Amino acid sequence: MLRKLLQYAIDNPVMANIVTLALVGFGLYSAFTIVRNLLPEMRPRMVSIVTKYPGGSPEDIERGVTEKIEDKIEDIDGIDKIYSTTIEGLSSVRVELKRKADIDRVVNDIKNAVDTIDDFPDEAKEPMVSRLDLKWNVLAVAVYGDMNDKELKRQTEHIEDEIHRIIGLTDTQVFGVRDEQINIEISQAKLQAYHLGLLDIVNAVKQINLDLPGGMIRTKGENLSVRTLGERRRAEAIRKIIVRATPDGKMITIGQLGRVDDGFVDNDLYGRFMGKPAASIMIFRATDQDAIRIAEKVRAYLAGKMGLPPPKRSWLYQLIDDLGYPSQVKQIYRQARRRPLKPNVKLAVYDDVSKYVKDRLDLLKRNGKWGLLLVFLSLLIFLNRWVAFWVMSGLLLSMLGALIIIKQIGLTLNLVSMFGLIVSLGLLVDDAIVIGESIFRRTESGEDPKLAALNGTQEVAVPVVIAVLTTICAFVPLTMIKGRIGDFIRILPIVASAALLISLAEALLLLPSHLAEFLPGYFKSANRQKSEKTKSSIFNIYEKLLEPYSKLLQTVMHHRYVTFAIALSVLTICVSLQAEE
Repeated sequence: MLRKLLQYAIDNPVMANIVTLALVGFGLYSAFTIVRNLLPEMRPRMVSIVTKYPGGSPEDIERGVTEKIEDKIEDIDGIDKIYSTTIEGLSSVRVELKRKADIDRVVNDIKNAVDTIDDFPDEAKEPMVSRLDLKWNVLAVAVYGDMNDKELKRQTEHIEDEIHRIIGLTDTQVFGVRDEQINIEISQAKLQAYHLGLLDIVNAVKQINLDLPGGMIRTKGENLSVRTLGERRRAEAIRKIIVRATPDGKMITIGQLGRVDDGFVDNDLYGRFMGKPAASIMIFRATDQDAIRIAEKVRAYLAGKMGLPPPKRSWLYQLIDDLGYPSQVKQIYRQARRRPLKPNVKLAVYDDVSKYVKDRLDLLKRNGKWGLLLVFLSLLIFLNRWVAFWVMSGLLLSMLGALIIIKQIGLTLNLVSMFGLIVSLGLLVDDAIVIGESIFRRTESGEDPKLAALNGTQEVAVPVVIAVLTTICAFVPLTMIKGRIGDFIRILPIVASAALLISLAEALLLLPSHLAEFLPGYFKSANRQKSEKTKSSIFNIYEKLLEPYSKLLQTVMHHRYVTFAIALSVLTICVSLQAEE
């Protein structure tokens, strides 16, 4: 089978070139479009069931709500463990799922099971069943300046709304501001004058301030939930609530009986940034969103709002902008600049985790660049220049092919996957060096280049395949780690194995085809005698070292038991020293 594929690749160099260009094209596309994040995506495995029971004691809630929920869901397939917490006024049940459980199915099964419980206490609210998705923060935006609490809250909410509308981000959360509260202060004298009591005020507010379910409307296309929305969220609306009507038709409102103000919950919550009152907007990303792109958009928005120059980007994006095709980041900057901030409001970014992703990407780029250069120079010293070129190209193709696989199977470019690529850099050229040197040796001895490519590859194919597979097998046990750490680390062997398999396929099929095509031209322009005269001085030094190396090797092989004992002793000493540390 391998011989037929190899023969086809050698006889059809155009096809091999097309495959090579396709790898380069799709690899570059994957490199520019793959989602980049700090950490790997981890599948959510927790479901939350929260039931509010206003005024209920922990004992009553435990007996009337928590235990009933636990008994109802414990036999559902896919559940691993159930945890429950009961406090005054609240029951919380958390369900941990098995590793391979279908979370959507389990959530639906739990909802259906909880809905069948019809003997909850009358005061208990409807249980809320939800999956606990992991949220990864990207950065935080500080809103600060000389403002009071009310203005700070309004400005923070306005900035958050614009981030949703202009940037398109929906997963945000505000910190550092107190919850709003409507304060009602009733005059005792006015209550007596109108023959009213505080209970009349409470009932009036309850009756008008309702949010009630109204049932379901079932249609052919969908089911619609009907609710009666009557909540009053501002003091002005509360003031107009009618408490009682007098016999002469006069309406007595809450505003006539006392003072109603918009205020805040009375708790100790203060935020400072650069010495000024501040609130924060934490920005999270969805599963398919890129942390670096989110950070770029947010920074462009902040620069536009504060009237600063747009953030610097790569020359490619700058060229596209200059050609009249503004990028999304540029459009966000322009929209934000049209709506400047008030003079007393300032914005700043902190806790930007995307910089760690950038640092690892830069490390990967530097390692890849220097790795390619050093590999190419090393190969030039010992191998033919065409062999060195195509072996180095195989390293690049392997990395691009790994990026294609990473993107297609839904993984992200994160610290773990990038570490896998970095680890793989030194392992990807071994098979290509062995095959390339085997082909070149046969061609140099006078064999037809195409036949040399076929026979030379077949001669070393088995040991090359075994060497790559054994390396992959060294990574496989990492995929068997269970729990959260297993979800976290399993990406490393997947990435490394993908790169090694692409490297093996390239060395067995594409490399022989390229060498069969390019080596004939080399031997036409330079015969072996001329090649011998033009060997580098470094290669001559290498040849001179062969003789003492051969003598040392013969001595070691002759005294193999002594050599083994020395190696074992050195290993034992090293382990002992490490244990002492």
